[in-house]
Amino acid sequence: MVNNERIAIVKQKTSYLEKQDIEAYLAKVSVIANRTRASIIVGPELSLSSPVNMLSLSHLEKKISDFSKCFKGRLILPGTGIVKDDENKSMYNIAPIIFRDGSVSYIHKNSSHVEDLIAESNGLNYKRGDVEKEILFDKGKNGNFAVEICRDHGIGKLKNISKPNLKFQFVLANNLSGLFPEKVLVENGGIAVLAEGRKPEDSWAYFKRNRDLIPLKGSETEDYILFN
Repeated sequence: MVNNERIAIVKQKTSYLEKQDIEAYLAKVSVIANRTRASIIVGPELSLSSPVNMLSLSHLEKKISDFSKCFKGRLILPGTGIVKDDENKSMYNIAPIIFRDGSVSYIHKNSSHVEDLIAESNGLNYKRGDVEKEILFDKGKNGNFAVEICRDHGIGKLKNISKPNLKFQFVLANNLSGLFPEKVLVENGGIAVLAEGRKPEDSWAYFKRNRDLIPLKGSETEDYILFN
């Protein structure tokens, strides 16, 4: 076990230019959950929907709500999706967090890669997230965890907010050039996890020892990487 957790990273190829099938993807996550019995499951940026097949916010929330009812007792971060809220003429890059008690929360990407341009081309406003909401309490466990969406990690705004008892840092990415050790802010002995969509083979989990990130020993299949 890694800090008393079994962690699975979903290997999923993602792109701003390719469609994603949320139903097929969540079915894949379900299979991985049952096969690995992982207590934490993490997927990459753009795994739920991309600009090519942008979902409505309500549609994504319904899919995630239905999915969350099946996996109590696990912490699941399936990835992110590009969604639109026509009522507010807004667009988000949004990451659902399914807590161990089955409740669901969401964070929004704080930075923009091309999101602002995509929103403008669709007559929408790109709404950025609040970096302070990227620190969450792990319901059912002692300790906090942080969730960053791709470029948010590179910018490193987490440095400026309080991070008590930070055990895990999850980075959901698409085309991020790895984790930045100086921006991994878990306490000594904590775990940082990168779920990468552009190059799924770059996904991995790391143990923080002082200022160093030590790659954990993991086992890989075509669909996931498992850390026991």
